[in-house]
Amino acid sequence: MKLYTVGCEELTIQNGHRSLLMSYAAKGIIKRFLATSTPSQYDLFLDSGAFTAFTKGKAVDIDEYCDFIKETAAYWTTYAALDVIGDAEATLNNLSYMEKQGLSPLPTFHPITQRWDILEMLLRKYSYIAIGGLVGIKRKKRRALLSPVFALNCKYKKRLHGFGLTDFTLLREFPFYSVDSSSVAYYSRVGNIAGIDRVTSKRRTMAEKQEAYVAGGWLQAKADFRLSDRSTPEGKAKVKWATETLFKQALRFYKNQAEIITKLWTARGVDWAKQLGEKP
Repeated sequence: MKLYTVGCEELTIQNGHRSLLMSYAAKGIIKRFLATSTPSQYDLFLDSGAFTAFTKGKAVDIDEYCDFIKETAAYWTTYAALDVIGDAEATLNNLSYMEKQGLSPLPTFHPITQRWDILEMLLRKYSYIAIGGLVGIKRKKRRALLSPVFALNCKYKKRLHGFGLTDFTLLREFPFYSVDSSSVAYYSRVGNIAGIDRVTSKRRTMAEKQEAYVAGGWLQAKADFRLSDRSTPEGKAKVKWATETLFKQALRFYKNQAEIITKLWTARGVDWAKQLGEKP
């Protein structure tokens, strides 16, 4: 399973991870990043930024989005069609419009619409499809929405990408080809340890967490992040070191989980790397 990380691009690259998802909503960040990159240097996935715009009550101009893709096309491994949250017909119309502009965007389907007829049409026509609209939905409902998606895909066996999906319990149940998540950046931004804080907080006492921090060698990073005086040069240096340390830990944790899930699905007979001739 391919893992695209979102945010902290410089730290991601410094730590040897090449697969990045960038949002058109942060066009300025993208332009600065591409200015110091070369085509095909990284595995870059462009998201339309529709969800970000939706949460802000704004809309993405499809013509401007198409123009941006055309200007930067050499850099992207994948770029998503402009989806419309909760509207399968409008999302499909945007896909068609972008294709008429000479582009080959990744189609997106939102299970929340329950337009299974549209999903089946996409599965018949395209080899790679994104599944979106799942951010902020609880696991039980996500599972209920994903079940018919994968039941239908059993017939077509197409690659599916999960937008904002790194629920490792669900990823053990549904064989996504790729997923993306901003969680790696989140942990370093708030000073938490992936696999210990937040996700498993209900299953660990504070004493157990403290023991895990010590065992992993992360206690100093936690302390420096939370207790350093950020108004002084020394304090800023400590916070910077702690942030980088916590980011490295989170990235390692998520990559390890992705590798475990890849091996799990390979053992079950789903080996995308072998089918596509990709490096595992």
